[in-house]
Amino acid sequence: MPVVIVSQSRTGYARPGRYRGSAAAQEAGATFAGDHTVEAAIVKSMWLLGQGAKGDEFRRRFNIPIAGECTQRNADSGGD
Repeated sequence: MPVVIVSQSRTGYARPGRYRGSAAAQEAGATFAGDHTVEAAIVKSMWLLGQGAKGDEFRRRFNIPIAGECTQRNADSGGD
């Protein structure tokens, strides 16, 4: 089951290392949504799951922009 960590702030950026619990989430395999909005993260997750993406493939593909939903910088860093 993929877990995606998203910022609630419209100008926020979800990345590991920002909060104490983020290391545990990262170690457990959570995907950090970077600058995706909550709405974009939900739709992208549904689309990737529909494509059969799982585990590492889901995490890798999540932060590759396909429709301008995240910045290229975010994609280059894998969102982490």
